[in-house]
Parts: sequence; C-alpha cells; structure tokens
Amino acid sequence: MIQTTVANLGRLDILNKTGGLDSLLRSGAKFSEKVLLLDAHHDGQTTTTHTVKIGPVLLLEKLWKSGAMFSARF
Repeated sequence: MIQTTVANLGRLDILNKTGGLDSLLRSGAKFSEKVLLLDAHHDGQTTTTHTVKIGPVLLLEKLWKSGAMFSARF
C-alpha cells in the first residue's frame, strides 16, 4: 500500500484552539451516516435510551459471536 499526503492541514494544537478541526470534520460528515448520527445525538435531535448488559447476557453474547453456541451438543 502506498500512502500519499493529499493536503497538509497544519498543526493539531492550532486547529484545536481555533475550532478548525471541528469545522473540517463537520464539512466531511456528509459522507458518513455514522458521523451524522453522532452529530444529531450531540445536538439533542435523537431519542436517548440506556442499555446495560450484565452477567449471563455478556457470556451468551460472547458464545454466540464466537460460534461456540452452534458447536455445543446438548
């Protein structure tokens, strides 16, 4: 893989102070649905829900994802 610099944005500390990095990321957000969702959540435009996984749920989820649930014989 060959990497090429497309543009030099400047120093990160200066971009953070001026808000330039945030504005750059917001302008590029139109190309990503995930970023738009996070931005909408940050602006209070989404419904917030809360889910907590505890105990057996965590274990069963790991077994399900690893495929161990299918290989076990009961």
